[in-house]
Amino acid sequence: MSSLKHVGPLTVEVTPGRPEQGDTPAVSAVYRNVAAAEKFTTTVDGSTTLYEIFKASAEKHADQKCLGWRPRGSDGKCGPYKWLTYKETQDKAYSLAAALQKLGFEPHDKLGIYSSNNVEHMLTLKAVDVISAVVVPIYDSLGDTAVEYIVGHAEVRAIVVEEKKVSQLAKVANGISKLVRDVIVIGEPGSEAAPLRDAGIEVHGFAALVDGASASDVAPHPPAPSHHACIMYTSGTTGTPKGVGHIPVTHDDSTLSYLTLAHIFGRVVEEFALSRGASIGYWQGDVKALMDDLKELRPTLFIAVPRILERVADGVRKKVAAGPALSRVLFNAAFTAKRLLLKTGLSHGLAGLGGDQVVFSRVRQAMGGRVRFIVSGGAPLSPEVEDFANVALAPVLQGYGLTETCAASFLMIPDPRLAYSVGPPLSANEFRLESVKELNYSAEDSPPKGEVCIRGPMLFQGYYKDEKKTKEDMDADGFFH
Repeated sequence: MSSLKHVGPLTVEVTPGRPEQGDTPAVSAVYRNVAAAEKFTTTVDGSTTLYEIFKASAEKHADQKCLGWRPRGSDGKCGPYKWLTYKETQDKAYSLAAALQKLGFEPHDKLGIYSSNNVEHMLTLKAVDVISAVVVPIYDSLGDTAVEYIVGHAEVRAIVVEEKKVSQLAKVANGISKLVRDVIVIGEPGSEAAPLRDAGIEVHGFAALVDGASASDVAPHPPAPSHHACIMYTSGTTGTPKGVGHIPVTHDDSTLSYLTLAHIFGRVVEEFALSRGASIGYWQGDVKALMDDLKELRPTLFIAVPRILERVADGVRKKVAAGPALSRVLFNAAFTAKRLLLKTGLSHGLAGLGGDQVVFSRVRQAMGGRVRFIVSGGAPLSPEVEDFANVALAPVLQGYGLTETCAASFLMIPDPRLAYSVGPPLSANEFRLESVKELNYSAEDSPPKGEVCIRGPMLFQGYYKDEKKTKEDMDADGFFH
């Protein structure tokens, strides 16, 4: 280990680069997280699949809060969060798995989910793991044609759909009826489901299915690590989300679920939270009520995309600008001082002494007042917004990755010295840079520049039913481009 060349606080060079050879571009050295210098991380506390990970969490954190939602009152307003414990979540997932088996579901059958984030969505994901089936998310933003294409291409056997999406699904009832035998409605299957029934599709209520089965009725068929867990469009992924270990999360932490579970970023974060015994509170489904959900849940881990943080920053700046002159002076002075201290490399805790308690505590109340870390992904975060969040809200951990690389391939640690970067690689992948002549990027420069190529157990198995595209994006050395 001592002979390894460090190229960052947590990044080491494991094999040398290769010069340009004819038409083959030059590549840089291969880099890994220092924790994976000799061997990749391929398990989570000894577990190798999502099924094993949640089973272990349910045993260890049985009575801890797991999944939460806000019941809506007769006045239409949402009340405080209600919770399922880990044991209750596991029991309901097993009951749903038993119900799916009664409907004829077999291992490796495909189950579509056409729903925004909610407790039932996660229960479905956990139920599918129990019987080694495959989840096929259907994005909320996709139109009728795309829904029909996904169902046909993935050969979806059944679909779980939230009540407000039933009418959309019904539009393609005839087109999907050759494959889809059952539709399970989160809510009440009303008259909107008539076209589905007319097409010969059985329609069930989610709650009735779960209540009508017992956890003891299921015959578990645990998946192997090589089995597909999920097929995501336009990209595919498989296996266990691994290596988000830079974030110190425990059973005392909580996060708000609002970034769609149909995308890999939201899915991986929630699976990681469950692996640590943390609790997940689901939003109302309305972006205008997001801040209300944050205040009610008071999460300790906030997952965001840049546009959300931009809105928060703009809102705070407008309030400060409209406030008393003395408040503006205090805020700006505290902001400038903390930002300068962070740029010297001082830790967040020391840089914020005084200012955090006196000035920024009010700002943080807008997000519940307990956020310890903000994880940002999905797009680059501007330095201005990153500075604002680091100073006034909580340490920002920016990451980089793709659906094909199981979301975050790189993730910052809460260290001001790594500001404005995506941090080191995670411990389940490695990367190298490949020269791109058209852009004047050379992997032989110091430091090297080029296309980021990633390899390791976090990679997807390939594009579903598209071997040609898979071969185009994977080189002979096994790196994804």
